[in-house]
Amino acid sequence: MSVREINAVEYDEIVYINYTMRTTYNIRPGDVLVVEVRRHFDSMKKLLNEINETAEIRVADPRWIDLYKEMPEIAKKYNIKENDYLEMVFLKLKRDGKTEEIFPGEAKEYLDFDPDKG
Repeated sequence: MSVREINAVEYDEIVYINYTMRTTYNIRPGDVLVVEVRRHFDSMKKLLNEINETAEIRVADPRWIDLYKEMPEIAKKYNIKENDYLEMVFLKLKRDGKTEEIFPGEAKEYLDFDPDKG
């Protein structure tokens, strides 16, 4: 089904790709990840934007996503910067003309914090 993550935006506006997903699917340069970017939080974990946009990211480095190079429209539109947090749901992997769901039948979560717990 998917991998839901809330990750800090690191230096140079990068977000690390989840290790379990990266190794399970052997993600490599040229692969395309279909990602739903849901919410954007500031460094204090306060909600800044409800984004709810889907992006197709062509992977340049399988360790991370460079927001301003690999999804510039969303990064610029919402002024995403270092120390912010992004909620992203990785839905599909496209490779060699084939598309496969990420962890079909499962919903994995890797959250730096849970904004839905009050």
